[in-house]
Amino acid sequence: MHPNDKKQNIESLLKWKSDGVQEKTSLDWYSSDSEESFKSHIKDKSKSTIEFYKNNPIKYEFNNHGFRTPDDFNKEDVGDVYLGCSHTAGVGNHFDDTWVGILNQDSDTKCFNLGIPAASVGTCYRILLYYKNVLKINNIFHYSLTAPRYEFVYDVTSNTKKLDYFGAYLEEIKQSNTEFPYDNFILSSFLTEEYKILDQLKTFMAIQNICRELGINYYLITDVMLEKWIKKTAKVISDTKKRQNLFFIESRDGAHYHTRKHYILAHYFKYLKLTNTETKIDFSIYGF
Repeated sequence: MHPNDKKQNIESLLKWKSDGVQEKTSLDWYSSDSEESFKSHIKDKSKSTIEFYKNNPIKYEFNNHGFRTPDDFNKEDVGDVYLGCSHTAGVGNHFDDTWVGILNQDSDTKCFNLGIPAASVGTCYRILLYYKNVLKINNIFHYSLTAPRYEFVYDVTSNTKKLDYFGAYLEEIKQSNTEFPYDNFILSSFLTEEYKILDQLKTFMAIQNICRELGINYYLITDVMLEKWIKKTAKVISDTKKRQNLFFIESRDGAHYHTRKHYILAHYFKYLKLTNTETKIDFSIYGF
């Protein structure tokens, strides 16, 4: 293969999205929040949840690059970048109820949400590596799960399967599971706590290095950090909910965060921004 062809393949890989949305569009259902799933699990949902989403159906709006964000991407406007998986893309929730939507309401810059369902920390780095040269970035806010999750090159010639993912939901898979498409070496190494932590730490640091290169702040929160913050601010959030008569509800698909959790996460990020506190990337983000 000619070096220029290799370069083009890598460049196309950098911006590839697994959700299949590549352009401006509007969808009624998206990712795990499917109509079939909603109907099949309707017996598991509360009456208030069913009524709410029937009366207030979600509309997924995607921008000119196929991201669920209110602003189109260009090289002129300045905006905050949001990194993460489906919780950042806001699957199962109205955009204004997601942590990205809530956090951006108080911002005087554009909203550049790069959240992608099933994204690993590596996915976030890959996407940022491309869009740092496309967007004028003010701050980066990154919410990350700490479960083992990876992506690998599958078929660079395919428009729909350039990358594949594994590790997202495999914690309970046993090595004797012959249906698992990867060998036992992956199960006994890539999915270990030790490998996962080292892999994520070096990737978080790589993202942090891009931020330093751009001269911007990198605000990172992991799910472990969020759970600690929820306990710490429980009374404050409860009092605020009563005082401001806030309304919270579970996600439509039932698999993603309750809007209360999105609200708390948004205000955690607001605190970090207000106090200009960038997360120290070390074992503490895992609770050690």
